[in-house]
Parts: sequence; structure tokens; C-alpha cells
Amino acid sequence: DMTRISSHFKGGLTGSIKIAHLAESFGMRAQVHGMGRANAQLCGAVANNDYYEQLVMDRDQILGVSKLGEGLAVVDGMLAVSDAPGLGSPYDPETLDRIALAKVVVDGGD
Repeated sequence: DMTRISSHFKGGLTGSIKIAHLAESFGMRAQVHGMGRANAQLCGAVANNDYYEQLVMDRDQILGVSKLGEGLAVVDGMLAVSDAPGLGSPYDPETLDRIALAKVVVDGGD
């Protein structure tokens, strides 16, 4: 009685939200498949999700789940995500300009 959604597979963030809404209309859960910042934010955005998947490699990682990095943490068994805009990741405009293949400037014009 559940389906899996993911920011990496199954249509990305938009497709996953659509699948989650469809699942909800049938009284099903939409569990997020995979880990990382985008999937964590998806967990926070989907009301009928009750699952976050985190790959655990060793004891140190288990002890460090309160600080997963990328603005993520598991505290008292609950996933905490950033409330910053977008995926909650700060970006550096100068770095983006330096590594961009092209840049388009949109001017309001007259």
C-alpha cells in the first residue's frame, strides 16, 4: 500500500510530487527512495511520506546522523531539513559565474 518516489528517479522533484499526490488520492503512502538533500526536502514536502532512506556504512556514520551534512540531521529518529529557500543549499554566485558554460543576463528593458 505504498509507492516509491525520488528526486533522482521517477520524474525528479516535480514528477515525484505528482506521484505522491496520486498515491494520496488512493490512500497510499509515497515513500522517498534514496538519500541526500533533494530527497530529504522531498520528504518534508510530501504529507503522505513516512520514510527517509539513509545508507549506513559504519559505526562512525551511525553516531554522526545528527550531523549528516548538507543541512540534514536525524534527531530523535526524525529527519530535520533546512528551511532555507530551494533545496536549502547556499550557493556562491562568483563560483557559478566562473564555471558556467554560458551566461544570459535578463534585462527588464523599456
